[in-house]
Amino acid sequence: MSSSPELDSYEQKVLAGWEEVYKRGLLTMWLLLAVRSEPKYAAEIAEFVTTNTNGTMTPDDRSLYRALRRLAQMELVELSVRSGERTGAKRKYYQLTQTGERVLEAFLDRHIRGVYTDATAAILRRERGTSR
Repeated sequence: MSSSPELDSYEQKVLAGWEEVYKRGLLTMWLLLAVRSEPKYAAEIAEFVTTNTNGTMTPDDRSLYRALRRLAQMELVELSVRSGERTGAKRKYYQLTQTGERVLEAFLDRHIRGVYTDATAAILRRERGTSR
């Protein structure tokens, strides 16, 4: 149940712009998390992101492939081509490299685990108008 207020058209526009920047910034994290435990092809990666963000992030194919190419150039992911299990069609599978794992863990420690603590949860739950 959301306690968000009804937004007027200007506020909706501001929120949409903020969300767009937020999503672009977090796409790298979600892509790396997607291929962390096992190699996946692009459609599986997109499904992982969509499912694990409760549908708030649904990367389009163009953005997804552009980001995966960038991550491969940065040596955070590597790709291999192999036959798909159901159809036998050749697919590019992406998996996290050792460097990718180390960078992802450092990012999570600095910006997720280190920030979203019990104290942060209390701040996020805080009602408007309270001073603490």
